[in-house]
Amino acid sequence: MERVAKPILQLLVEEGVRLFPSGRLSALDIIERNMRLQAQIIEDLLDVSSVITGKVYLEKRLVRIWSEAAERGDPEIIRALLKAGADVESANPTGQTALMTVARNGSVAAAELLLKAGADANTTLPEGETVLMTAARTGKLDAVKSLLAHGADINFKETRRGQTALMWAAAEGNTEVVAELIERGADMHAKTKGGFTPFLFSVLNDRIPAMKVLVQHGANLDDRSPDGSTALNVAIIN
Repeated sequence: MERVAKPILQLLVEEGVRLFPSGRLSALDIIERNMRLQAQIIEDLLDVSSVITGKVYLEKRLVRIWSEAAERGDPEIIRALLKAGADVESANPTGQTALMTVARNGSVAAAELLLKAGADANTTLPEGETVLMTAARTGKLDAVKSLLAHGADINFKETRRGQTALMWAAAEGNTEVVAELIERGADMHAKTKGGFTPFLFSVLNDRIPAMKVLVQHGANLDDRSPDGSTALNVAIIN
């Protein structure tokens, strides 16, 4: 509450609002009440009458709230929903779980809550992209570290093209993530089904800082693309 209340209090004081008007609800009371209401609304929406064989089954509106909480990366709402019995592995219509969403947004606090509640650090989208790949692709370094700490497979390949988290990070130029993955044991010489390595992805997408990190850690400068082109050829053509 402190994080939210301080800016509000400052604004109220600056606007000349009396914090403790006699005989009336104070501004502090209002702020405190509103903060409590947020948690209460969640509990009300859970509809205790829908308990079946001891388990709370979330209705469609609750699945939507769960997805929105993950999108916001709001640990307080996520904690309240988990406490009320939300399924940590429930997915939205596109197949994304809450952990996938917070990994994309970089909310480490929310990710830690979900992982400790049993979320699978190696869960995948239908085409095989893992949560770690999502965090690597979007450059969320802290989320990458958290996922690895909870057992994410650093060299897992997605099923469609055979790409790894390091390839995603290199292609997007997320240098810090590239360095972290390499230091944690990512295979720099892994190849996609089409024959592309992390280094070639960085060259193809003109990610010079990521290229430098890969070279410093021993990337093969003679990597060749599927048509036999060297990294230099790829860079010139690109």
